[in-house]
Amino acid sequence: MRADPHTLARWAAAAAALALPGCISKDPGPTAMAAMCESSTDCDQAAGEVCDEGVCWGDPPDSARFAALLVPPASRSDLSAAVLPLLSISSDGTVAGLDFPEAAEIHGRVLLACPGEGMPYVCGDDESVAAQIRIERAPSFTGGPASTRLIDAAPAIGPGNDAFSFLLPIDPDAEYRITIIPDDAVGGEAIAPGEIAPPRQITVTAESTQRFDWVLGDPAELKTIRGCVENVVGDGTPYAGMSVVAFGRWTNLSELERASSRSITGADGCFELSVPRKMLDEFDITVAPPAGAVLPTITLRGEYVRDPAEGEQAVHTIDPPLIMPIAPAPASFHLPLTGRGSNGDVEPVVGADVRFTTVFAPPDPKETRDVEITFTAQAVASGAESKDPGVAEVMLYPGDEASRSYLVSVVTPAASQLQSVYQREVMVGPGGNDDAVLAPLNLERRTAVTGTAHDENDDPVVNAPMQARPSALFRQRLDHDALEQAVAELPLPTTTTDGSGGFVLWLDGLLVGEAAAYDIDVTPPLFSGAPSWSFPEVAIPPSVKGSVDLGVKKLPGASFARAVVRDHRGEPVPDAEVDIYQLPPDDYCTEMSLGEGECEPAARLRGAWRSDEEGVVRVVLPDP
Repeated sequence: MRADPHTLARWAAAAAALALPGCISKDPGPTAMAAMCESSTDCDQAAGEVCDEGVCWGDPPDSARFAALLVPPASRSDLSAAVLPLLSISSDGTVAGLDFPEAAEIHGRVLLACPGEGMPYVCGDDESVAAQIRIERAPSFTGGPASTRLIDAAPAIGPGNDAFSFLLPIDPDAEYRITIIPDDAVGGEAIAPGEIAPPRQITVTAESTQRFDWVLGDPAELKTIRGCVENVVGDGTPYAGMSVVAFGRWTNLSELERASSRSITGADGCFELSVPRKMLDEFDITVAPPAGAVLPTITLRGEYVRDPAEGEQAVHTIDPPLIMPIAPAPASFHLPLTGRGSNGDVEPVVGADVRFTTVFAPPDPKETRDVEITFTAQAVASGAESKDPGVAEVMLYPGDEASRSYLVSVVTPAASQLQSVYQREVMVGPGGNDDAVLAPLNLERRTAVTGTAHDENDDPVVNAPMQARPSALFRQRLDHDALEQAVAELPLPTTTTDGSGGFVLWLDGLLVGEAAAYDIDVTPPLFSGAPSWSFPEVAIPPSVKGSVDLGVKKLPGASFARAVVRDHRGEPVPDAEVDIYQLPPDDYCTEMSLGEGECEPAARLRGAWRSDEEGVVRVVLPDP
């Protein structure tokens, strides 16, 4: 884009033409701006640009590729979300093919199998049971997000009626993974379907409208796991009411997920689970305390449960039983959280999430199975208005002859100037005194990352929301599911550029014990004419204390494009959402020095816009 560089950054004839609802950030600017052009002679006609609505449209970037996700308005229940893996943008800025495809309706009921007569729960064809249906499809473009939707299936729906209904774009080549998860909590004395049947997974191809009665809990498709939880003398009574679930995988490459019905240990501490025969034969069995109970969680990992031979009973017994450790009675402990404020004084840290975790050794020293016994306690540090602010109160298992080691993680609010802590060791002494106070946990200050955002013409980008998130490369280098989950749960620091384009973000130098790197996303207001952009791989050197100045960070130029969003009949669709993703470059892995198998470049969301009353959507694309 080369037309009048100083008016370029002040684009738009009027906010009414281009200030679209549903943009990533609300436009706080004036109601009218100076036009970029009056005629196409003010634009770069050699590159194909045309002037309309006071904007030079066209000259799309040569070095960037884009994909789009179309989301229909709530009023169009006949349309399904659609993905365009690669956008075609003409030289005059016209985007082709923003069309919703014809959709297939997938509808029906979820039923519970009746293995015999007079079952004490709802089953059979007469009425449906409550369930959650998860619909998943692999990313449709390189680095894009996987498609995941959750649909509730209603209970008590009779034959010929629908308990669920959802739309999928008609595409005979697209396969969707459907996981049906029976409801776990019907309340009262009734037996929940999730206590009878495990989840079921099937594959659906959206070739046409289809109706299903999906049946859960067919004994011919299941096998049973039985086991007990006891103390060292063989008594299971103290462990009645614990929740037991098995986790497994459908394939070697799939994620570990819930695989069983849910069981509650009885008065003898025993339980029974059902798992699908179609899953892999190794399961993790987790026995967790009920809400409010102070008990460890036992996880038996990699329990091999083979499929039965023909005519054989499909029952696997966990033998020997799972044994709870011996420990002193839990007691109340207080952990003060402190840190230095901006004036250098020590002050309490309020509102932080605190998690204590300890691991017990198996009571039987001859145990050869992979049994993990953990205890976790969580709390939120008391608020500023509290009598004793910045204190986390938890019930913990104290030490016996020696102190017990806990790993403590603290997640401070995103706006805090104090760092989060990951698995710092805290020693808890022998019990006896309730409400004991532990040694204060002191948090380091975060690093103030400052800078100034400019557009391609060196004008400041003002009132632009910014967000820092762990970088794509940092997340790829994490080699453990627990670390990835811990990072995913961290709050994301945000800020907004000031009148001179300046910004400050308070960032942790370490995340989950690793040197942190961030992608900083900036979303300029629409009136600015600057595109959404990311400053990648912003690292904080370990030796730096206090602040890091990034200096002037320049956004690339912008290219302006538009299209009419249409349905499969060719009619315009107002109020449709269009999410634009920039695809990663082909040489990303080489540039990052990452080998095959460890490189999964992510596409970057560059904006979300809505079509106007005539179905026209107008977008701002980065043109680096």
